[in-house]
Amino acid sequence: MNNINLDWFSFWSGIVPDNKAVSLLDGDRTYTYGNINSNGENIASYLYHIRGIRKGDRIGILSKNCIENIYLFAAAQKLGAILVPLNYRLTTYELSQLIEDADLSLLFYNKEFGVEELDCTSILLDDIHTFDHLESIPQIRISSQDPIFILYTSGSTGIPKGVVYSHRMLYWNSLNTSVSLGINSDSCALVCMPPFHTGGWNVLLTPVLHHGGHVILTEKFDSGEILIALDKFGCNQFMAVPTMLRMMASEPTFNNLQLKHLPYIIVGGEAMSIDLIKVYESKNISIRQGFGMTEAGPNLTSLHHNQSMKKIGSIGKPNMYVNVKLIDEIGNEVKQGELGELCFSGPIVMPAYWKNEEATTEALVDGWLLSGDIALIDEEGYLYIKDRKKNMFISGGENVYPAEIEKELLKHAAITEIVVVGVPNEKWGEVGKAYVVASQPITEVELKEYCKGKLSKFKIPKHFEFIDKMPVSSTGKVDRKSLN
Repeated sequence: MNNINLDWFSFWSGIVPDNKAVSLLDGDRTYTYGNINSNGENIASYLYHIRGIRKGDRIGILSKNCIENIYLFAAAQKLGAILVPLNYRLTTYELSQLIEDADLSLLFYNKEFGVEELDCTSILLDDIHTFDHLESIPQIRISSQDPIFILYTSGSTGIPKGVVYSHRMLYWNSLNTSVSLGINSDSCALVCMPPFHTGGWNVLLTPVLHHGGHVILTEKFDSGEILIALDKFGCNQFMAVPTMLRMMASEPTFNNLQLKHLPYIIVGGEAMSIDLIKVYESKNISIRQGFGMTEAGPNLTSLHHNQSMKKIGSIGKPNMYVNVKLIDEIGNEVKQGELGELCFSGPIVMPAYWKNEEATTEALVDGWLLSGDIALIDEEGYLYIKDRKKNMFISGGENVYPAEIEKELLKHAAITEIVVVGVPNEKWGEVGKAYVVASQPITEVELKEYCKGKLSKFKIPKHFEFIDKMPVSSTGKVDRKSLN
C-alpha cells in the first residue's frame, strides 16, 4: 500500500489536464485538474522554500468552502504536510485552544474571519494567488500511514479531540464510497457541507476527486440555490442532513424542478423522518441513510436506496471494507437481535487521537473503534441505531456535547448545578435545554448573554428551566434521563 500514488492531482493532470475538477457555485468559476495541480505545486514550493514547512508540519485552515482549500489539499499531498480545518463558528477562545493543541506552523484564513487575537502566524487565503513557483521541492517520501488531516471533534468530556486522519484512511474511504455509490470519473457531486467537518471533505469531495470526477462547491447552504444548482449541473451525487432537506422541500421551486440526474440523496448526521422520506420519494429521489464517524471512514454503513422504504430507520449494512460488531458492557459480542455498542475495525479506522493517549486507549480496544452508539442487527443483517451511550445530541447536523456547555456555565457565580440535554426542535432536529439549580436570582436572558463569546451559537441552550434540585438515581448520580 505504501507504493500507491498519494498525489492525485499530479496523476489526473497528466492524463486529463483539461477535465473539470471543481466548480464554484459562488462566482460561477470552474477549475481543471491541470489548474489545481499547477497551483498545488506553486503553493508547495512556497511553503517549503519560504516558510520552511516540512513533512508532518500542521497547517490550519479557517475558511468556508473555496478553491484555495483544494489548492492547499493538493499542496499537502505533495509536501506531506497535515491540514487542520478549523470550525469558523467557534469563538476566539475555542479556536485558540485548538491552535495551541495542534501546534500550527501556519494558519490560512478567509478575510471575513478575524485572526488578530489568535497566537499563530497567519496568511490570507487570497494571498495564495500571489505565490510564485520558486523551484521544485525535493522528493518527499510519504507513507500511507502518515496523516493528511487532523480533524477536531468534540468528546463526551467536552474537550475537543483531534482525529489523526491518514492517507490510508483517505484511500480506503474513497474505495468504500465508490463501491457503495458507484463513484467514477463521470460523477458530479454538489458539496455544501462545511470544510471543518469530515463530511465536508470526505463524504463526497475527496472520493470524487480521487476518481477524477467533478465537484460543485458552495461556501454556504442556501436551500433555493442548492436546488437550482443540482438541476443546472446535472448532479448525480449529493449529501445533506435532514434539516437541510426539510428546508429544500419548503422552497417554492421544489415541486417544479425534476432533478432527473439525481437518483438518491445521501443522508447522515441524524435520522430522517418517514414523512420527509416520502416527500423526496414522490419526486423519484430515494434516500440513502447511513452512518459515519470522524474517527473512521466517515463512510461506514449505507442503506441502499432500493431499501429506503422497506428498512425505514436503518443505517443499512457495513460498506465493503468495514468490519462491524456489537458488544456488551464487558466487551463480549452480543447475539443477533440484541442491543450492543457498535464497533468498527478495518483500514478506515484512525490510528489515534492527536497527542491524547488516554482518549485513544478508551476509543480503540484490540483494534476495534468503540462508537459509543447502541445498535442492533436484524435477521437480514441491517443495522439500527437505538440509543447514544454518550450524552451527545445533534442540532442541525452539529454534534453537541453537554459536558462542554455545563463546564462553561458552572463558572457562573449564580449556578451551583446544571445539566444540559437535547430536546426535539422542528427546525434543527434537537436543541439544548439546560436545567439549572441557582444559588441566587438569575434569568434565562442573562445566562444566554453570558454564553456569548464562550460558546458557539449552536451550543448555547435554547431553553433554560430553573429547578430546586437535580433528580438522582439510586446510585446517587444525577438522573439525566428523567430530565429528557
